[in-house]
Amino acid sequence: MNVIFILSVTSPKNLVEFYNELWNIRDRRVDDWFLMSSIWPTVTLCVCYLYFSIALGPWLMKNREPFQIYPLIQLYNVFVTLLSAYMVYEIGMSGWFTHYNWVCQEVETDPDPKSP
Repeated sequence: MNVIFILSVTSPKNLVEFYNELWNIRDRRVDDWFLMSSIWPTVTLCVCYLYFSIALGPWLMKNREPFQIYPLIQLYNVFVTLLSAYMVYEIGMSGWFTHYNWVCQEVETDPDPKSP
């Protein structure tokens, strides 16, 4: 199915029905990818992150001095910037800058990355 179907679902009876409709039109090619077979790994990671950020992290650091890691943070920022630039290049060359049509194009369902 396509995005128009998702946009046409304006009033689902409840959240479960909406979730089931979205789950039925998912891209099944990624079902065996890490953390992609269900919604629950993502929900679990988000809840753990929120718990650590709001409760556990501040509690652990309550009576401690902050770490002095400015050079390490600067090195990390440079690394992540270079990695992001490389990923933009790779994503562009895998379709958006080659065979992708910016006006209108159907969803590709062929698992071959070089499919038109």
